Amino acid sequence: MKGLCILIVFALCGCAGKLDRAELKQWVEDPAHGWAMTQVQGALKYTCQYKPLVYVVMDARKWSWAHLTQATLDSVSARYEGNLYFSFRVDNLAGKQDPLHYAAKDSVDYQRKLEYLFANVRRDFALVQGTDTLQPVACDLVPSYNMRPYQVFHLVFRRPRDLSRTFTFCYRDKIFSRREFRFEYIPAHMQPVPEVSL
Repeated sequence: MKGLCILIVFALCGCAGKLDRAELKQWVEDPAHGWAMTQVQGALKYTCQYKPLVYVVMDARKWSWAHLTQATLDSVSARYEGNLYFSFRVDNLAGKQDPLHYAAKDSVDYQRKLEYLFANVRRDFALVQGTDTLQPVACDLVPSYNMRPYQVFHLVFRRPRDLSRTFTFCYRDKIFSRREFRFEYIPAHMQPVPEVSL
């Protein structure tokens, strides 16, 4: 019996840290691990999600998990290297309207703000490390069509020179609450991403 208990513990320890796709997503999005941060301003919640490379590849490719090999994962990951990936989400905590409706005075103001989000919001984001400020090389708004109480942006930045140093994700909000949000990522406080179980 004692030998069986030791074997079970050994088996569990051997599997610890390996996650499937759903578990990886849940792990990365858990603020306790240091990759996601949230700030609340009034009825709006702002969430900054730093996405590790394996998360980006898994999410972008919509792999058939059963047919994914480590060699394929490594090959595709190489195409995404050199950049940092984030999603930025604004939630309306006060109701079911999207935050753009919540922030707009009327339909004309709503349309003006929507056009700004599609055409110009990229300038409102930055990644700061020391004296270096990086602007996003890509910023995509996921249209909500007023069907959900949040807006989501996907952002890509060139990789800073030294990822072992603290960097700050900045958003100067000109649409929703008109204030600046700063999310500080301290590598020493971020847990290493567990291995993916293939």
